Amino acid sequence: MDELQAGGRYTFTRAEFEATGDRSGISVQAALRRLKKRGRVVSPRRGFYVVVPLEYSSAGCPPAAWFIDDLMHFFKQRYYVSLLSSAAIHGAAHQQPMTFQVLTDRPIRQVQVARVRIEFHVSRRLDRSYVIDVQTETGSMRVATSEQTAYDLVRYPGAAGHLSNVATVMFELAEKLSPEALLKLAPLFKLSDVQRLGYLLDLVNQEALANPLAIWLNKRRSRPVLLRVGTEAKNKKADNRWRVVPNEVVGGRPMILDTEKLNHESVIECFQRYIAHGGQKVTRAQFEENIANKMQDTAFLEDVVPLLPTEVTYQAKTAYELVSSRLIALLPGDPWKGAAS
Repeated sequence: MDELQAGGRYTFTRAEFEATGDRSGISVQAALRRLKKRGRVVSPRRGFYVVVPLEYSSAGCPPAAWFIDDLMHFFKQRYYVSLLSSAAIHGAAHQQPMTFQVLTDRPIRQVQVARVRIEFHVSRRLDRSYVIDVQTETGSMRVATSEQTAYDLVRYPGAAGHLSNVATVMFELAEKLSPEALLKLAPLFKLSDVQRLGYLLDLVNQEALANPLAIWLNKRRSRPVLLRVGTEAKNKKADNRWRVVPNEVVGGRPMILDTEKLNHESVIECFQRYIAHGGQKVTRAQFEENIANKMQDTAFLEDVVPLLPTEVTYQAKTAYELVSSRLIALLPGDPWKGAAS
């Protein structure tokens, strides 16, 4: 084991282990059993072993990124890391995924080793997927580009938990997305995938990313599609821009405050008239100090959650940033001096 680690390797097969000495099959099995019992190695699949370095002895296994490339070569299957796992690698990590998600070309049973769980999803279009090599502590692994990740999340919404979570991840991933790259990938997917992606990008107010897709779709014969496949439409009508039937409530997005359709100055004017009726006056500094203090109050941050549908994700920090920049900054007076700290 020490020789493997010294050489930068953290995986080996039973065949490789047998070749290291003149041992019988029984003695090899006994030696591997002892190593597993001592916590020196784990076996994600029969015949494939991962060395557990000292720093991961309490966890019982190093991260999946350390051995996923070797494991997939052992399976002799093509693959790439995608969905929530690739989104996190690209910076969209509002919550760390509980499983390491991989797309491959044939079904594989889920891998569970100590706290590490690897989830496999089958894709018949791996040869047309856009991936990059990402360096890991032990080598490299194949990872979906940010744009490929966006399309994959639309194609496998169940892997993200629900569409509200997909919308949240899409919002966080937006700064890494290129409208040109999204458009270049569009012909490789079904029209319905492009429709749903564009619809979700609009929902999280990323019109600059969505507009080229809308123009591209307008030149093709798209049909109305359900936002969530397998759920009744309940008399919902398709929107005009994407021809998507919104048969599921999607939350976890910045909502209306982040769109040009809302006149922020008019909102502030209405607010000031409202409080004036009560004989009150609020300055920008007062409001900023008040809401900054509330953001430290757990009860304040959580009191809206029970009021939301179970499929809707509420991001308090995102809401705070939007309200602060779009509305509170328009209140009269100087900014609060303690805001920067």
